[in-house]
Amino acid sequence: MYDIPKTKYIASDELNYTEDPNTIPSKEGYQSTIDEKTAKLSKEEIEVLSHYAAKGETRGILEPFEETSRKLATFSKQRTLLGLRSINNDYHPVIGLGAYILPSATIVGQVEIHNETSIWYNCVIKAHSNAIRIGARSNIQDGTIIVESPNALGLDHDGSTMIGHRVTIGHNCVLHACTIEDRCLIGMGSVLEDNSYMEAMSMLGAGSVLKSGSRVKSNQLWVGNPAQYVRDLTGYEVLSIDNSARHYLHLAKLHAEENPSPIGPVNPLTRNHLNV
Repeated sequence: MYDIPKTKYIASDELNYTEDPNTIPSKEGYQSTIDEKTAKLSKEEIEVLSHYAAKGETRGILEPFEETSRKLATFSKQRTLLGLRSINNDYHPVIGLGAYILPSATIVGQVEIHNETSIWYNCVIKAHSNAIRIGARSNIQDGTIIVESPNALGLDHDGSTMIGHRVTIGHNCVLHACTIEDRCLIGMGSVLEDNSYMEAMSMLGAGSVLKSGSRVKSNQLWVGNPAQYVRDLTGYEVLSIDNSARHYLHLAKLHAEENPSPIGPVNPLTRNHLNV
């Protein structure tokens, strides 16, 4: 894999969760609500509500009450890059030089995106527990979702999602804890399940579902649900994989020229270009 600049995106204070005491109803308020609604609740529901009312807490309150659900709701502004704080780790996306992240994409947690890779409109890439790594000059097209698995899938698979260099992933795909080697093409609307694998220079047809444990060999085309071997790739198809990577790199640069934000690492707090 290409070297990644030693630059991390620092999570902002917006990640700190605090409760406004002014929005938490009093113990008496909860008890009066329970008294009014007991005729519609089961004995078990009343016990749960009484328990939390006695403690003066909002968490655990059942949802039949409009006033309670309204106070518990939280709406957050969309952010392209988002760090995650946990008990033992502090994960932040790491973005390589020349990468282009469209404004409506969302990248969360332990994600590495290498040089000159493009992440297109409405993509979601979330790494809550393990890593997601995307190689150089790859392109993740509109609406694709990429996640990892919180659990190890084997002795040699910790649940991370790995994507190589010059990979094209079509529109509206779903990738879950899978491995894709260099120079592969994934047709639009495809699904790659846990522990599925695509070797270098292979292709998955549009709308296919690559089942868990399946492995597409080099120079093969797989299609279907479940995806199965169809035939070897033609010389033209092999060339089209690299052509697709070059084409989307060119398109990313065109979009960068139209967008006032510079291509490459951007500090999410200041929106300024980082000198790395």
